Amino acid sequence: MHSLHEERIRQLLKNVLLDMSNLFVSADKSKLVACAEAIKALIFPFRYEMVYVPILPKVLVDRVETPFVYMLGVERSVFEKNDVGS
Repeated sequence: MHSLHEERIRQLLKNVLLDMSNLFVSADKSKLVACAEAIKALIFPFRYEMVYVPILPKVLVDRVETPFVYMLGVERSVFEKNDVGS
């Protein structure tokens, strides 16, 4: 089961280590959590200290537009319905 391509993983690691925001989008909630947790595990011995919400509730989807650094997971249906990130 492959969720992310190698280049995408390298870019995510770079973003995390440079304190940049990351947004995961998937139709499968378990993949959202698995991918976010995998990225956190790959940066060991460092720890992710920014805002981390692997499955963002629908009512908080507007928080994606905020200026803080985060790692968030959003269900694809919520992402498309609310036109998040545009």
